[in-house]
Amino acid sequence: MLQMLRDLVDHKGHANAAMLNAIRQNAAATVDPELLELLHHVLLANRFWLRAVLGLPFVLADESRPADSFDALVRRYAQTQTQEIAWLATAKEADLDRTLTGPLIPNGECSVAQAIMQVCLHAHGHRAQCAKLLRRHNGTPPATDFILWLTKRPGAEWPETLDTEAVRNLEPGPSAVIARDADLSGLLDRFADAWNRHDLDALMSMMTDDCVFEASAGPRIDGQRSEGKQAVRAAYAAVFELFQDAHWAGARHFIAGHRGVSEWTFTGTQRDGKRVEVTGCDLFTFRDGRIAVKNSYRKNRPAI
Repeated sequence: MLQMLRDLVDHKGHANAAMLNAIRQNAAATVDPELLELLHHVLLANRFWLRAVLGLPFVLADESRPADSFDALVRRYAQTQTQEIAWLATAKEADLDRTLTGPLIPNGECSVAQAIMQVCLHAHGHRAQCAKLLRRHNGTPPATDFILWLTKRPGAEWPETLDTEAVRNLEPGPSAVIARDADLSGLLDRFADAWNRHDLDALMSMMTDDCVFEASAGPRIDGQRSEGKQAVRAAYAAVFELFQDAHWAGARHFIAGHRGVSEWTFTGTQRDGKRVEVTGCDLFTFRDGRIAVKNSYRKNRPAI
């Protein structure tokens, strides 16, 4: 069963990438709202089941935010596929029998194997709808039959227009690049979740002992710089004290070697009752699977 699921997920990545490439080659298709909504729906469902398998929370309001561009949508597809492959590369047969539970799961529960099968069948069905919509713009859908894919098992070839070289390394299989990027992307997922829980212990467990935090505001050229776990923890606590309802929505991550980026929308209410809502990002430096540097930036928009 495990090898069959690995094959199905590898094929899904290849087929999704092929469809996205075909859409990319048709300018009208890349801005078709019906097609974009369908692609977002496929990705949203994929991420729900993936996060359930990984044991991560699924915040519907955050995940439902549409991508800012077609390229951003493709990057999200590639990252999600990478995480799936990395998990399957180390999974055991017994992992497939684990029961997933939750209010969004029909009948309240299913096995991991059933969840992965649902992802693949769901994507397959909606790719047929994507093909129909692409033909409406005189585009040519790719041939993505599973039985044909088995002859050579081609990898996922994501559109070359992406602005990150990391995605070009995304090939199905248990490669070091895939495992590294998936691990770091998962780390940033957990880091973002911990920020929204205001969980200082969890945040600090993901940072190196000599970690550095450069805040988005402060008297120095680099904002307010805090060095070492004690100082960084105090700086994080100050953020939660200033904005007791602080929330970072729609986090999106990009990994490139030992560096990473998270984009988000920050909302919070100041002590004087004024509300802040701005977009921003964090630039990360990783070391030994943890965060060594977090360098924050956000728009300088006045509080409302």
